[in-house]
Amino acid sequence: MKKLLLSMMCSLVLSFGVQAQERTISGKVTSEEDNATLPGVTVMLKGTTSGTTTDMDGNYKLSVPSQGGTLVYSFVGMASQEIEIGTRSVIDLGMAADAQQLAEIVVTALGVEREKKALGYSVQEVKGKMLDQSKETNIVNGLAGRVAGLTVNSSSGAAGASSRIVIRGNSSLLGNNQPLFVVDGIPVDNSQFSSSARNNTNEPSNGTRKGDEEQGGADYGNAIQDLDPSSIESLSVLKGPTAVALYGSRASNGAIIITTKSGKGQKGLGVSFTTSYTRQTPLRLPDFQNEFGQGTTGNRDYPEYLDKDESWGDRLDQGTTKRNIFNQDVPWVSNPDNVRDFFEVGSTFSNSVSIQGSNDMANFRFSVSDLEQEGIMPNTGFDKTNFSINTGMNMTEKLRADVS
Repeated sequence: MKKLLLSMMCSLVLSFGVQAQERTISGKVTSEEDNATLPGVTVMLKGTTSGTTTDMDGNYKLSVPSQGGTLVYSFVGMASQEIEIGTRSVIDLGMAADAQQLAEIVVTALGVEREKKALGYSVQEVKGKMLDQSKETNIVNGLAGRVAGLTVNSSSGAAGASSRIVIRGNSSLLGNNQPLFVVDGIPVDNSQFSSSARNNTNEPSNGTRKGDEEQGGADYGNAIQDLDPSSIESLSVLKGPTAVALYGSRASNGAIIITTKSGKGQKGLGVSFTTSYTRQTPLRLPDFQNEFGQGTTGNRDYPEYLDKDESWGDRLDQGTTKRNIFNQDVPWVSNPDNVRDFFEVGSTFSNSVSIQGSNDMANFRFSVSDLEQEGIMPNTGFDKTNFSINTGMNMTEKLRADVS
């Protein structure tokens, strides 16, 4: 019993000693701009997990070691600050706004730059660096998953294939529903360009069998993919009729404003070079059965099987042969990898070099880029060479000329 009482007394003495080594810091946090109190400011003791937040009146209390330390104040939209405690017991702080967080500038209709927080409509911006990092040959594909309410559909995985983009769903049953693209103030039509042998009449006009005229055709891509992603400074997606009212009915499906790099902010002369190399293979292939050959009901009788696309003929790999359309006997065997072997390993090789510079009066940027893409299907590819120049000069204090 005596040992138990002695242990309890020692514990009490130790706890009093620990409490004696701590003290309480209090204070109020306000905004430097209007001296308003800031509730919800995080106050942390640097290097520890000990912290608190300010109440509705901006007041806080925090237990700190007797030797002091450093308090870290952080709040959304405000610049974080660190204050040495020293011997003080009361620390009041005025926090300044963080200009980098609040002054987010976006390019709106007609190329006007405005603060995003001052807009009364929805605008979402994508930096050109993000588009360049995706390494897509078509910048439309680079927007997939980056903008809310935006849907991107690629026509195929072929080299140079076109892509369709829709903002907030389709608005017309007959129109293409695509937004208006504006590059440095110039509207660009993003319609797909393709050739097709499809004939809308009931009878073919080229002497082929009925149905063959619907096969084939080539996808030549769309105009916006001519842009070099490395030359894009920013991309603003304007949603809704209010945002695109200045562009009229052409932008009834929204507008995408693209601003190219101009060399602004480059002190003196600068040269940059980028290169990338990627390889592509099919991600997934369909599952095919390799037990039965072409035909129906277990039969493949020449010439009836020519118009049959079913694969429920004789069993394969039974050591038999069948006569083909060239009147030749060939082994009746399965080829489980024939579809996979049809595809090749695609590759994309891209190089870009640019020269830019600026001073207080003028700026310029000149770039050359080259892209060579080999498709995963034999005899397909896409090559693109871009030359771009963007210059600007302050003619007077109130007049500026830009050429791109």
